[in-house]
Amino acid sequence: MCLVVIRNASPNYLQDMGIKAKLVYLLLELLDDPGQVGDEASFVFSSLVAGKKDLQQLAFENNAINKFCNQLQKSQLHPKRLQGVLLALADLCSKLESCRLTFLSLKVLNQVIDALTHDCADVRTSACICLRSITRSIKNLCAGYFMDEMLVIPLIRLLDDPSVSVQVAALGVISNIVVDFTTRKSTFIQCGGVKQLVQLTKSMHSTVRFNALWALKNMMFLADDRCKEGIFLELTGSLLASLISDPEPCVQEQALALVRNLVDGCIKSIEYVFAEDGTLLDAVGRQLHNVSDEVGIQGMYLLGNVASGDELHKEAVLQHLLAQADNGAQSFVIKFLQSSDSRLRTAAVWVIVNLTFPSCPGAFGRLVQLKNAGIISQIRNMVNDSCLDVKLRVRTVITQSMTFGDGLT
Repeated sequence: MCLVVIRNASPNYLQDMGIKAKLVYLLLELLDDPGQVGDEASFVFSSLVAGKKDLQQLAFENNAINKFCNQLQKSQLHPKRLQGVLLALADLCSKLESCRLTFLSLKVLNQVIDALTHDCADVRTSACICLRSITRSIKNLCAGYFMDEMLVIPLIRLLDDPSVSVQVAALGVISNIVVDFTTRKSTFIQCGGVKQLVQLTKSMHSTVRFNALWALKNMMFLADDRCKEGIFLELTGSLLASLISDPEPCVQEQALALVRNLVDGCIKSIEYVFAEDGTLLDAVGRQLHNVSDEVGIQGMYLLGNVASGDELHKEAVLQHLLAQADNGAQSFVIKFLQSSDSRLRTAAVWVIVNLTFPSCPGAFGRLVQLKNAGIISQIRNMVNDSCLDVKLRVRTVITQSMTFGDGLT
């Protein structure tokens, strides 16, 4: 434990590959100790390999996955030892697909699923953390491997767990499995998962609200019309509007990202932000006057998706871009175009690209209004932007404006 702390605290010590290999070997040997030493070994091992791909690879080559899986297959493990083994597997499988595939091949997934119902909250949390690492496997997500009732049902039940830590850990797994690139998202919906997630967006704990929205955002990713409609009916525009205005910026960001995915796609999808008299779109417009860059990025991509719709959609976005803050400050879009964050500048220019596409009937009128608001002149100043993406989008706006004989060069 002392050696691992020294190694983690000071990059100048214990970096020799031979020493690393020795530490891994010794900790794997100590796993077999039947007492306290064996109980602690997994935790020390986790602290050694956590976030370190080279050490995870080294441990993998020393059959660490097999060693920990053998531990899982033993009956009546002490809760602390079980917790440590699950956390060690979580760290081992956090980055390397080879580790995940080996874990799945050893047929111990059921033991981890069983741990979701363990009496000890720490074990339930660790089981979720382990599953979160395992469910990062894109190959198995694409195959719908994890969207099975045997896994989904106990995870949904954990959303009602009295421990907030367990709830948050369960949401982490759910955020992964609902990305599911197949049509099997319906399994999660049919098991009552969406209703539970929506309830958790109202939690008094911001971490729970954040993770519940993250899961719903992932569920909305590439969802079909029926899935989107089902989720939106549960969420409602008014609840989403309140989450966009949440006091916590991280919650605002996830709420905007969710709506961004909601309106991505066909014209019918864009109509959701106009439901309930446009409550949702108005909330987006108001919030963008005073937000962090991260929140602004999601908000501008959301508006960019809406601006890709029909004339009614484009005009609604334009009015929000031209609106000033209550204190009379400049339009938020100019502030975003001047941001030091290239991602925010890119998102902001994309909105203008979608508003001024020459084949759209109202493009010229919108271009004139954008010029009068000083937005086009700000874009002209960005023609030599340091970011290639921004530069390309800026030149697209200038090219589109020249279609109308605007004279920008």
